[in-house]
Amino acid sequence: MNIRSRFISLVTLLSAVIAMGGLSACSSNNAEENAVNRVTINGEEPARGLIPAAADDDAGIKVIDLLFAGLVTYDEQGKVVNDVAREITDSPDHKTWTIQMNTDRKFSNGTPVLAKNYVRAWKASAAQKLGATTAFEAIEGAEEDGTGNLSGVMANDDYKITIKLKRAVADFSNRLGINGFYPLPDSAFDDQGKIKKEFGQKPVGNGPYTLAKWESSSRILLDKSTSYRGPRQAVNDGLELKIYADIS
Repeated sequence: MNIRSRFISLVTLLSAVIAMGGLSACSSNNAEENAVNRVTINGEEPARGLIPAAADDDAGIKVIDLLFAGLVTYDEQGKVVNDVAREITDSPDHKTWTIQMNTDRKFSNGTPVLAKNYVRAWKASAAQKLGATTAFEAIEGAEEDGTGNLSGVMANDDYKITIKLKRAVADFSNRLGINGFYPLPDSAFDDQGKIKKEFGQKPVGNGPYTLAKWESSSRILLDKSTSYRGPRQAVNDGLELKIYADIS
């Protein structure tokens, strides 16, 4: 999926889902699940788990966009607005980008969202040649397909990121809200610094929802996050994505 298509897909999803508040709740045989007033929506089985940069299918990206928050996001008109980023500036030649982050953001496990969580996720995703890394292609150290060492990405301190590009990209900040650019907590990595495959089954994100349960080929239950502080606040208690083989 190209970058423009990702913008359209994400804007459509956020407009349709984040604002849902008055639809009927799902039913469940479990008393604890029934305690959450979830809105039911259609979904499909994620093809490659829920590791942000590994997903290149609409079904997986749909869920990942609800579980994770990028440095920026997009409003209903597709305009870029800051999320975890507090301020984004670029050099006059549009080749060096500096991101100052908000300091009050957390993952759903309570750990803070730091600059290293973005940088480490991007570099590991590129090194492991995951599916959504094409968005990295303009960064110094990246190959044409976005893989490589991403030498142009640096965490200057806990809440500051610098990105150096191979060429001028005047709208580079527009990319920073798509799934390849989401952060990962330290718990996502193994002892060798690689993203663990099993993290994609029980991801810990920093977005407006958290994963409650994933019943393969049946449903995915999401709860409203109590730690998310960005502009995509959910106005419902949670979501139930009913999985269908084909919803076209």
